[in-house]
Amino acid sequence: MADVQKLRDGLTADQRTLLDAIWMHCLSAGGGENWPLARTIHLSFGKDGKERVQGAAAGLPPGAVFRTPEPEPRYGLSALGLLLMTEGAKVGVKPILSWQTRRLMLNIHAAFC
Repeated sequence: MADVQKLRDGLTADQRTLLDAIWMHCLSAGGGENWPLARTIHLSFGKDGKERVQGAAAGLPPGAVFRTPEPEPRYGLSALGLLLMTEGAKVGVKPILSWQTRRLMLNIHAAFC
């Protein structure tokens, strides 16, 4: 966990804001079942939001943030991204992995059932 803390300590203000914004939008839009639209996150960063978001995402550890493909791109967080967000320090690894597993099972069920 110390390595995650080092990564967390090295985040810029925009990187921390990006991680937290993705998570907060996710929670507010369906209780954590839907990742936010990319344009929603861009708008939350202001006038030059798209560039700021892309710059912040590019500086994060690989895979922490992902963007789904067009036509409606969304931003999401991997388990690492969830651990790096502000709440990740409080929540810890077990609940985050449990939440990720539940999302995976729901996606599999929606795709095949």
